[in-house]
Amino acid sequence: MDSSPTIEVAFGRELEVRRVTVLFGAFGSGKSEIALNLANRLREQGQDTALVDADYYKPLFRSGSLRIPLEKRGIRVILPPGELAGADMAALPAEIYGVLEGGPKVVFDVGGETGARVLGALAGRFRPGAHDALLVVNTRRPDAGTVEAVVAAAQRAQAVSRLPVSGLVSNTNLGPVSTIDVAREGYALVAEAAGRLGVPVKFVALDERLLDKLSPEDFPVPVLPVRRFLLPPWEQEEE
Repeated sequence: MDSSPTIEVAFGRELEVRRVTVLFGAFGSGKSEIALNLANRLREQGQDTALVDADYYKPLFRSGSLRIPLEKRGIRVILPPGELAGADMAALPAEIYGVLEGGPKVVFDVGGETGARVLGALAGRFRPGAHDALLVVNTRRPDAGTVEAVVAAAQRAQAVSRLPVSGLVSNTNLGPVSTIDVAREGYALVAEAAGRLGVPVKFVALDERLLDKLSPEDFPVPVLPVRRFLLPPWEQEEE
């Protein structure tokens, strides 16, 4: 089994990260932001890190759109080659096979059924015990507002990708107007869904701007502070 590094999260706690982390999630779940934050945390700790963009929901707001700044930070970004890099079609370069065999810590940003099918084609390449397949859940999205909906989403991701979901990530928020109470309510629903699936809640993702309102007792699992990387053009222009 490959070694699993840990990254320091809120309150000095540690979050174990397998060599390969696959993040599934519906539109609006926040999985691309979490993928970017995980990759950056790993790189900041000196880990050789790669980010695979397999998000086919929204070409404008996908992790690979930040390829240049990510590569400046030393993060290898794997995208379809050439003109296919911004396309909403299933295409990944051959180098993906190399990173699955060994080497860097790898974060997969997987969006949509198309993205999950790409993973299905690669399922035999994932080494047992060396990866996590995590479903990111924002219970304030219409398709994730009930325990049954979250369980069904996990089951769909498993069926299409041929990778068993090994945990859930609670990322319930209302964007810039979110609160700790919103995150707590979402965690309760996600924890119940995780219990039905027989998997853990791996961690809670929380906007870093809410950290000063957080206490160690709010969540029984690690809390990953999330910085926003994928800003719309009008916000980028204001900076």
